[in-house]
Amino acid sequence: MHDENGEEAFAAMEAKAQEAASQLLYELRQGSNEQLVLSNFERMSFQSKLTSRAAQLALQEASGVEKTILARGLKTHVEAVHWCET
Repeated sequence: MHDENGEEAFAAMEAKAQEAASQLLYELRQGSNEQLVLSNFERMSFQSKLTSRAAQLALQEASGVEKTILARGLKTHVEAVHWCET
């Protein structure tokens, strides 16, 4: 029974992550404010396990151009962290 609860919890988390990923890609595809979408993606990538999974799913489902846009947001984050550490 314990395994079933764990599986249900995992499935629920995966569904929430999928919903967040789909929403992010929808906003990107609708031409929403790209900077806001990138900011949301960056936040999602590092905020929690759930949002990190959502960011992973968004990257998996994104087209080549969309992946490039999203990666640009992460590149900016990594550069900022690197700059702060030096």
